[in-house]
Amino acid sequence: MKKYHFIALAMAGLLAGCATSNTPDIVTHYDQFTGFRTDMIPENLLDDPNNNRDMVWLNASRIFKDFKNFDYYLEVHYKARAEAGLLDITPGPSLVVIADGKEMKFRGSGSLNTRKHRGDIISEDALYEVSPNELRAIANAQAVKVKVTGRNGIAERDFAPINFQKFKKFVTQYVDAGG
Repeated sequence: MKKYHFIALAMAGLLAGCATSNTPDIVTHYDQFTGFRTDMIPENLLDDPNNNRDMVWLNASRIFKDFKNFDYYLEVHYKARAEAGLLDITPGPSLVVIADGKEMKFRGSGSLNTRKHRGDIISEDALYEVSPNELRAIANAQAVKVKVTGRNGIAERDFAPINFQKFKKFVTQYVDAGG
């Protein structure tokens, strides 16, 4: 991955960390040095009202490599109380998305360089390259289950209507239409 990808991804993480409930479904960031653009779903919380141990987000982004070519990514953001501990997302196939019964496995570099500890809260992020067709499958599914595997366990979540809404909007604007 090129240097500007890391800059854009760091900005994406910053936006996700600072977002509030008023965050738009999709945001666009222009890198001040390269002029390249990143379009992303910044706060796609996969809510589980029965879970008070941890929180999981599955965000999506389109990162420009140059002015005409770009890559798509899924980003897992995991947050928990310090006593619960990190998932310790491992390199390799640590993200599984099941869309209408079809399993898609995603490989990433793990969360080693993204772990944060702030007071009683810990967090980590992992990034996975995704194809346009995989994004379409997620956005157009009737049911989506997400499984994130780490050395310390597995976090599982199901998409709610708001998650489908965000993914459909992202795919419509930035995958199918080219945005």
